Amino acid sequence: MGLESRLKKKLVLYEGKIPHMYLDSVGKVTVGVGHMLPNLAAAQKLSFVNAKNAAASAADIKTDWDAVVAKGKGFKASAYKHDKSLTLPSSKIEAQMSAHIKSFRTELKKIFPDFASYSEDVRLALFDMIFNLGMTNLRKKFPTFVKAVKDKDWTKAASECKRKGISGTRNAFVKGLFEGEAKKSADDTGDEK
Repeated sequence: MGLESRLKKKLVLYEGKIPHMYLDSVGKVTVGVGHMLPNLAAAQKLSFVNAKNAAASAADIKTDWDAVVAKGKGFKASAYKHDKSLTLPSSKIEAQMSAHIKSFRTELKKIFPDFASYSEDVRLALFDMIFNLGMTNLRKKFPTFVKAVKDKDWTKAASECKRKGISGTRNAFVKGLFEGEAKKSADDTGDEK
């Protein structure tokens, strides 16, 4: 399984694949695999369909958006589904995910000039970090982590990659990828780190 397939599988596991609009843990309208919609206009650009699989109008999307926002945050994604919920077809969700991956790859190369030379596990961990945090938060809120990755200090990267507001399982997964890389690096050099 290649990097993109592994990444998509993990993103679906940790973000979910929700075809209807819902509020994420911080109250942002979201759809698909963690695709945040900053405003109604962004939602209206998407190809939502109604229960009869017909294209949703801008007014339909506004009605659904308003219902989701009115419910307020703090519920599981499924709680935002109602009898008139619109859905985003699976093919559109897949396309969103691929577009995010392409965009994040470009951003990761800007932050980490050696990104392409990192192991698949390190790249997978970095994709998970940037998908969750965004480029700006990754750089500004995790400077010690960013420096550790640039220095290829995988032990330090493992100790600095913990994020707030996500599951312990997801944090442990990313930490484990960096710890595994640290172990491989130590084995390759004969270092006892």
